[in-house]
Amino acid sequence: MKRSRTLRLVLVGSTPLLLAGCEPSRPGYLYRDPASCIAAGVFDRAVCEHEFELARAAHLQSAPRYRWRADCEADFGVGRCEPAPYDTGLYMPPMAGYLVGREPPREEQAGGSGGSAGGGSARRTFVSQPLYRSRDDAEHFRSADNLRVGSREGLIHVDADATRSPTPSIVSRGGFGRSAARLSSFGG
Repeated sequence: MKRSRTLRLVLVGSTPLLLAGCEPSRPGYLYRDPASCIAAGVFDRAVCEHEFELARAAHLQSAPRYRWRADCEADFGVGRCEPAPYDTGLYMPPMAGYLVGREPPREEQAGGSGGSAGGGSARRTFVSQPLYRSRDDAEHFRSADNLRVGSREGLIHVDADATRSPTPSIVSRGGFGRSAARLSSFGG
């Protein structure tokens, strides 16, 4: 009896430690492209285009890289891979969408400069991220770290891990949508 009471105390005492490592989800806005962002009417054209460019820059730095086009196409589909930038000899998938890391402008400030690309009242919650769709899970958008983000455009709540820019690395053959293995660091 004493042993089970001690075990309960240990389990109850460890709960805060387990919860301390968990970050809550963050709100974000998922769009295929700037046109779908603009059409949604949450952000103005300048913000939609600016956030797309931020995501595009992150894509060029952190997209999954493959040594062989065939390996990339096995994960993303035939004709769905392109040479990685900077003449590295690697291949990567194209962006399928992007995750906007801003809050929309407040109603009372929407008529002013609040929705501009420079900031205004549209507070940044995380750096906008590129999203991908793998061949074996085409329904969901995924982060560059292969974390499932969402399946529909608009406001979503995303795990905080999916809002962090990944370290560039080379993906081994097959399985981005399931469980791709990462190898060494990019360029190595």
